[in-house]
Amino acid sequence: MHKRTRLITAACMATIFLFSRTDYVYTEPVTIPEMEAHQQQLLEKSLTLVELDREISRISKLRESTEEELRLIHKEVKEHEAGLQAQHSKMSALLNSMYQGERLQLWSLLLSTRSWKDALSLLDTVQLLMEGDRILLDQYTADARNLSAKKEMVMSRQALLKQSEENLQAQREHWTSLQQEVNEALTESGDAAALKQLIDDMSRYWLTSGQELFQSYFKAMAQAMKDFPELLKQSNQELSLDGLQYTVMVTDDDLNSFLRQKNPLFQDIRFTFVKDQVIAEGTKDDMKVKIAGYYTVQQKPKNVIKFHLNELEFNGLQLPETTSRAFEERFDLGFYPQKIMAVFKAERIIIEDDKLIVSLKMGL
Repeated sequence: MHKRTRLITAACMATIFLFSRTDYVYTEPVTIPEMEAHQQQLLEKSLTLVELDREISRISKLRESTEEELRLIHKEVKEHEAGLQAQHSKMSALLNSMYQGERLQLWSLLLSTRSWKDALSLLDTVQLLMEGDRILLDQYTADARNLSAKKEMVMSRQALLKQSEENLQAQREHWTSLQQEVNEALTESGDAAALKQLIDDMSRYWLTSGQELFQSYFKAMAQAMKDFPELLKQSNQELSLDGLQYTVMVTDDDLNSFLRQKNPLFQDIRFTFVKDQVIAEGTKDDMKVKIAGYYTVQQKPKNVIKFHLNELEFNGLQLPETTSRAFEERFDLGFYPQKIMAVFKAERIIIEDDKLIVSLKMGL
């Protein structure tokens, strides 16, 4: 038992040393003893707790802003309803006059006049009245549509509020369950203090350095992907041009060259195409980064080849799905075929080893 405790403590202190040094350079993957596999799982759970804290905070703020927006919309709906109620009686009187009362009398009078001069004068009066009626009816119709739109917005915001509350509850339950697992693992470790220190150091390292590095990469990728259609235009790997169908291929060497021309940040990371996936791996400032994802073609609301994240790793530790989703929502990593030519639409995208194949079609 004492030997096992010493092994865990040594592994913990060695890992702290690796993560806290700023001059350490990763050259080969670190060989982790069997005991450290559990430690790695514990670190991943601890990073998940950190990210869940951020997600809970984000959802809480979203809920608060949605509640405030809903309150303001409710107020506007009541004001619109009061205004429409006041206009309703005017509209009823106007419609009665148009089909039963004085408006019909004016038309009868116009038809019975014997003088062109009187007829034209009376016609001017009728037109003025009709123009006024039209303005009132148009205003009433616009206000009614506006009220309907506001009510639909209320329903939409209520659904969003309900979803955010459900998400918040689910994330809190996940956090509680995960925290219990971490506490139990610390208790059973035999050296809780060393592991706790490692967790704290790793969490701080992620929040102060790792998170910022990933944000830098995603920001640079989003900016570069705006110009990705340029690469498709310039590609010398055209596969076919058959009528309205155009197929082009980009190799991962092409992609890396393109990205490094756009931003020197990509000198430290390499993108590789493997079956159905794009994987980016690299090391910068002693931090190992892995980003993996895939593309899908979406037709609505706009034709786009959209990138989805399905794996993020920081120094060999897998980050939770909430982190991937947050980066995916914040940064647009897709590309738009219309930027190649306005009439182009993406039909299919295939990722094979070392290459990406895009099928486009002209929509006339």
